[in-house]
Amino acid sequence: MSINTSGFTLVELLIVISVTGILTSLLFGPLSDLYTSNANSIKSTAQTGDMRSALRAIEGNVTLAKAFLTTDEVDDPRGPNNNTTDKWNWQGLGANNPNARVLIISSFATTSARELIYLGAGCDEAMVNNMVYFVRDNTLYRRTIVNRTTPTCGGAVAQRQSCAPTVTHSSCQAIDAKLLGDVARFSINYYTSSGVSLSTPAGAQAIVATISVDSPTDTVPASTGNLRMALINEEATP
Repeated sequence: MSINTSGFTLVELLIVISVTGILTSLLFGPLSDLYTSNANSIKSTAQTGDMRSALRAIEGNVTLAKAFLTTDEVDDPRGPNNNTTDKWNWQGLGANNPNARVLIISSFATTSARELIYLGAGCDEAMVNNMVYFVRDNTLYRRTIVNRTTPTCGGAVAQRQSCAPTVTHSSCQAIDAKLLGDVARFSINYYTSSGVSLSTPAGAQAIVATISVDSPTDTVPASTGNLRMALINEEATP
């Protein structure tokens, strides 16, 4: 009587395991690379979208801008260094660091319906707030500095005074808006209406704002965006 046996021998089992390992590495290697590539692409796309949103925020304030300032002409309760003595300066961290500038926009105050607010006995003076865009710890923020003069012509100011998130002050009604992280460059170039480059914001009627963000990985290039915009209104009369 003969006995039939079935199954793998030890040698056959080792061969199957080896071949399976090779096939698995061949299959999942490209899949892993594809997943990493897609994840990096998603991060880069999100980063670019955030950068464009930051540029649109600047564009929205320039639409209501009266002027670009070298220093803040409205008293900031806490200043750039969270004290009452330091003033904002367009050079930011200094002349030797053009990639960390400060943009100070003198912007007309509005109601929630985007209507201008006027001051003065004759209601002939447009109320002005200041918007300050600055980089701190590689993050782009916007601070709103509200004119503290009480409007004499009605209308509630929609803008609210903001301060750094760590600051508690009676004048702080909101915290600085965080617009973009991983900022490698925030530079502002100033121009006349005819396109002549200026060395300071004084007298400027147009700007080119450039933002660059660090790459999320070594394999994804850094993102850079530009905004060129001119002042639409230098004065506002009712």
